[in-house]
Amino acid sequence: MTTNTPTMAAVTDIAGPASIGGSSTRSDADVEPIGSGNSARQHHVAPDRSAAAAQIPTQMAAHLPQLRSPSRKPTNDSAGRHYQYIEGFAVVPVLVGAAMGIKALEFDVSAAQLAALPQKAVNHSGLPIRLFSHGTYRWRLRCLTQSGPDSDKVSMSDWAVRPNSWPAECYVQINDQPIQLGRKQHFKRDLPAELSDFLLEGRNKVKISVPKNKKNVAGGVHFFFAVECVVTRQHDDLVQSITTRQTMDAEQTKNAIAQRLQAAHDDEEVAFASNTLTVSLADPFSSLQFTVPVRGKACKHLECFDLTHWLNTRSGKKTAGRTSAEEPSAVDEWKCPICGADARPSVLVVDLFLKGVRDSLVEAGRPMVKSIQVAADGAWTAVDEPDDLDTDDGEQKSLAAARRVNNKSAVIEILDDD
Repeated sequence: MTTNTPTMAAVTDIAGPASIGGSSTRSDADVEPIGSGNSARQHHVAPDRSAAAAQIPTQMAAHLPQLRSPSRKPTNDSAGRHYQYIEGFAVVPVLVGAAMGIKALEFDVSAAQLAALPQKAVNHSGLPIRLFSHGTYRWRLRCLTQSGPDSDKVSMSDWAVRPNSWPAECYVQINDQPIQLGRKQHFKRDLPAELSDFLLEGRNKVKISVPKNKKNVAGGVHFFFAVECVVTRQHDDLVQSITTRQTMDAEQTKNAIAQRLQAAHDDEEVAFASNTLTVSLADPFSSLQFTVPVRGKACKHLECFDLTHWLNTRSGKKTAGRTSAEEPSAVDEWKCPICGADARPSVLVVDLFLKGVRDSLVEAGRPMVKSIQVAADGAWTAVDEPDDLDTDDGEQKSLAAARRVNNKSAVIEILDDD
C-alpha cells in the first residue's frame, strides 16, 4: 500500500457496564488487511479506564451532517476515466458486539494524507462539489453484519463485495462530531459513513455505540466495523500497473489445469474423465475474445474477463437517472462478473498463459475463437464453433452485440450468496 495510508491504529473499549466481546480473542488469521499496509497485529484491545461512558445517542440530535454525496469532478490536470476502490484500512474490520459500552477505533493521519483528500469547491449553482485527481483518497466507516456458523470471522474477499449494513440502532462519532448514518429506508440501501471532512492531523478517534436491545441481538448477528481508505486511480495508470505488476505466470495456470484433470480422474463418481479441459476465451461482457485476460485472486475458476471491458463497464454515480462522464466509478462495484468474488483493480491478475493463447490465435488470424481444450501438459487446441462468427457479417453482428452490452451500466447482476 502507498504511504498515504495510515501506519498506526488501536481499538479500545471505553468503560461501560458490559464489555464488548470478540475482538480481544480473535486471532490474526481471522482478519487480514486488504493490500500490504496495516495488519491485524497492529490493533490491540485495551480498556480505557480514564474515559467515561458518554451518552452518544443524546448528542446525535445536536446537529446532523449532510448525508447526500456531493458531485465529484476531476481537477483540470486529471484527464481520462477514474476509478474508486478500497485500497486498504485505517482500522481493519473489528468485531463489535451489542453492549452498553462504547467501542473506540483510533488511527493516525499525517499532513500528507490530509493533502490527498478531495478538494472542496462549489459549482456554478453554488452547490458543493469535490475535486479529485489520480491518487486522491477518501476515508469511510463501513459495517458488515453476518450470522450463522463462523459469523465471528470475516475474510477480506467477503468484506470487499458484501454490502454495508448498519445495526438496527447504532450511534457514531468521529473526533466528538456526531455522524448520522444513511439508512436504506431513505437511500434504498445503507450508505457507508463518509469521514473525510472530519479528519484531523494526528490521532483520530471514531466512537461506536451499539445498544444491547432486541433489535441488535436478534438472530445472533455479529457486527464488523472498519475504517476504509478509498483511492482514486486514473485509467491509463491503472492499466499500466495491472499489466506490468499483477501477472500470473503461465506455469501456474498449467499446474492448475493439470490438478483439475487429475482430480477428475481420481473421482470415482466420474465415469468418463476427459484428458482435456475446456476453457472459455470469451469476455462475458462483449462475447468477444478477450485482449487482456484477468480475474480476481479469490476467483476459483480459470475463465477470465477482459481488463478494458471490465474497467469501462464500471458505472459512476447517477444524477437524475444519468451517469456523468466526469464522475469516477462507484467504490463498491467490483464483483467478479463470473463468480461474484472480489475483483477490485488491486486484486486482479493477468493470466499470462491465456494471454499467450490469445496472442497466438490473433497471429494465426483466428480472433473469433471462443474456447480451447487444454491437456495436462499445457498443450491446447482451438475449439471451432459451428456458427458464422468467422465471416465478416458474423464479426459485425458480434461487435454490434458488444456495443449493446457495453452501453448498459449494469451488464451482469450478481446476487449475494446470503
